[in-house]
Formats: sequence, C-alpha cells, structure tokens
Amino acid sequence: MSADKNLSPPQLKRTDFTDCFECKVTGSLGAFALGCYMLYNSTKARNPTKNMRIFWRAMSIGAFYISSARVLYLPPFSSLKNRPLIMDVAGMKKE
Repeated sequence: MSADKNLSPPQLKRTDFTDCFECKVTGSLGAFALGCYMLYNSTKARNPTKNMRIFWRAMSIGAFYISSARVLYLPPFSSLKNRPLIMDVAGMKKE
C-alpha cells in the first residue's frame, strides 16, 4: 500500500497547440451574438433606467471586442497566433 503512495501521476503531454478554424468561428460568432443580445437589452423599452441602458451597452461593447479579438488575435488571444502543431509520436504508438 505504501508503494502506491510513492508513485507519481503519469505525465500527460498536450499534443495540439494550434487554434482550429472551427473553434475560432464558433467563439467569435458566439461572442458577437451575445453582444447583439445585450445591445438589444439596452433598448428603452426593455430597461427604463438610464444606468441599466448604459450598463448593457458597455457589456455589449465588451462582447463585440472579444469577438473581434478572437478573429484578429488581439491581446487576450494573441498567444494563439503562431503556435506550431507538436505531435508526441512516441507516446501515440502503443506496442
């Protein structure tokens, strides 16, 4: 039983460091749709107070920025721009 406690957990190696096109499109369209919905909520009929309209508009601007940052690799997503595809071929072969 004490031998089991001394074993270290297996080291997992991440094999895909690239940003796939489908993930990029889905993420940017999702953030854009969220921004459109928040902009719709900022209309006068939905929120009668001025402070709530300002809040929803500010939130929608943030969602639109996240959407454009995802497409153009702006600062929150800039680390995804030039990552190479690294494959652990030795770990994939099971003999």
